[in-house]
Amino acid sequence: HLHLAQLRGSVLNQKTERCRRCEGYGAKVSSLEQQLKLVHNEMAELRRLLHAWQSELRNGMVTLQTIVPALLRKANQGSTELAELQARYRKERARRRELHNALVDMRGNIRVHCRVRPVLEFDQDPQGDHRVE
Repeated sequence: HLHLAQLRGSVLNQKTERCRRCEGYGAKVSSLEQQLKLVHNEMAELRRLLHAWQSELRNGMVTLQTIVPALLRKANQGSTELAELQARYRKERARRRELHNALVDMRGNIRVHCRVRPVLEFDQDPQGDHRVE
């Protein structure tokens, strides 16, 4: 019987030790359950945000699909207008150069045809006015 009593005591000690461990595990389990709930709530919020962002992205893509072709058309028009303006500028620059050269040529011819000399004493009237012949 002594042996049986020792075994019962050992079993009770082990049972008590296990109960103490179980109480510690119970606290850990409830802490983990709370953390799990928080994680589930965060995941739900992230899913909601994901769906909202996907919706916004779809709307943005639709907007881009309508805006991009219009912008491309305007860019092509701008390129065409730029090419036309460049052609006009080259033409006007050539015309200006021609006119400038003609003006310089006329000035030179006028200088040659109308040489001006200083006024001499015999060119003046008795009243002191200049006379030109």
